[in-house]
Amino acid sequence: NDEVVNYFLKVCLASRDKNMHNDNTNHRRSHFFTSFFVQNLFDEKNGNANEKGKYKYSNVKRWHKYAPGKNIFEVERIFFPININNTHWAL
Repeated sequence: NDEVVNYFLKVCLASRDKNMHNDNTNHRRSHFFTSFFVQNLFDEKNGNANEKGKYKYSNVKRWHKYAPGKNIFEVERIFFPININNTHWAL
């Protein structure tokens, strides 16, 4: 499921956003994080029950480097998919 969502974001939406920027340089880019961003931000894979689900910025502090232009503050929008109870996705 994760990889299908990540593929859609990268291949469909991110490439469309890049093409829109190439056609019109005034169009500010968007950034699409993978589904693993929120999982890592809240340390959901941690085996320790006391740590799991807690906010942990150190897990994602370098992820901004993948934003267009390497500056997350220059993008128009930031998207990240969230899997809710393994039943559906929100963006």
